[in-house]
Amino acid sequence: MPLLPDRFYSPFYIFIKGASSLSDHEILARLGLKNFSQIQNKSIKPLGSPGKCHLYIAEDNHWKQLMDDWQYSLWFDPEIRDRLKVLSKQFDIFSCSVGDIDSSYDFRYYQKGEVIREYVMEDPKMNGGEVVTNLGTPLAGEKAIKKDPLEKVLHIASLLGIDVQHSSSKIRCYQRPELASEQFTFNEDEY
Repeated sequence: MPLLPDRFYSPFYIFIKGASSLSDHEILARLGLKNFSQIQNKSIKPLGSPGKCHLYIAEDNHWKQLMDDWQYSLWFDPEIRDRLKVLSKQFDIFSCSVGDIDSSYDFRYYQKGEVIREYVMEDPKMNGGEVVTNLGTPLAGEKAIKKDPLEKVLHIASLLGIDVQHSSSKIRCYQRPELASEQFTFNEDEY
């Protein structure tokens, strides 16, 4: 996963406030993310490992941070948002994502088991986009003009007190084998 100037570049982030008392494996278990094992070999290049789901964990003084791979493995998990809502009964959670080739983005802020702010901008045609969800009171930084969607959502995160600057030496990488349901086999006879 690439680092931009001290910034980890991911399509989907989950920030959990006050969860430093929980180990990485406790967080993964509470989010229903099973069979992940930590990669100890720093020379492994996760983007060059097809057939594996990766996630990355870092933390600052207040927030534990989970970052998705570019296969959007966490983002496509059909239950992840419900699990975040449950976990938010104990911890504040901010999640945000960006499109891979378009200008779509979204973010959610969870507190006390509820989504108190949700904003979804869809822009699949890259023509300026359309707001499809706008619930709750706007967060600080939402009106800031940022051309890049990732820069925008990470700016909002930083105004919540999240340190989005990362040293690659402090990011832990986890992987799990690809599930059978995630495997795609190209069948030439179908085309």
